[in-house]
Amino acid sequence: MEIEEIINKELPQQMRRKLYKDRFHKILNHFRKQTVNFIPDIDFGYKLKNSLLDFGSIGDNCIIRNGIQYRYGQNIYLRDNVFINYNCLFLDSDMILIDKNVSIGPGVHIYTIDHEKKQDNTLSSLISPVYVGKNVWIGGNSTILPGVSIGENSIVGAGSLVNKDVEPNSLYVGVPARKIKSIL
Repeated sequence: MEIEEIINKELPQQMRRKLYKDRFHKILNHFRKQTVNFIPDIDFGYKLKNSLLDFGSIGDNCIIRNGIQYRYGQNIYLRDNVFINYNCLFLDSDMILIDKNVSIGPGVHIYTIDHEKKQDNTLSSLISPVYVGKNVWIGGNSTILPGVSIGENSIVGAGSLVNKDVEPNSLYVGVPARKIKSIL
C-alpha cells in the first residue's frame, strides 16, 4: 500500500488542519515551541505540553520529552501511546502520521522535505509524507527520510538512516538501513 493511501485511510480529511499563514500565528507558534521546553516531564506537564504543541492531533497517553523541534506542528499526527524521547526533530512540511504504541528514541530526525537541483543550478523542494506503523520502535539518532513508510511491529536500530520503506515485522539497521531479520 502506498504511503498516501495509508494516510488517507488512517486520517480522515476533516481531521487535517490548515497551516498558519499569517505573521501573528507564526509568532504564536514559535512561542509555544519555546515554552514547551520549560515544562517538567511529570504527569501534569505532559498534558500541558500536549495542549501547547498545537499538533494536528495527539492521542491519549502520549509522552513528548523536552527538546522537540518541528517546523509547523499542524502536520504531525500522533495516535495513542506514542513516546517521543529528548531532542527529536520533525521537519513536517508534509504529513507525519505516527500510529499507536510507537517509541521514538532520543535525537531522531524525521524529514518530509528534500531538495533537488535543477538545470539552472537552483533548488526545488520535494515533499512527501512519512508514516510510522503500530508498535514500532525507532532507535536513538536515527533519521527517517521523506516518503518512507515504516511497517507495523518493526524496529529501526539506533543510528540508522531509513531511505526506503521498512517491511512489517522486521529489524532494520545501518546506513542506509537494511533488513537484518524478520521479527515474529
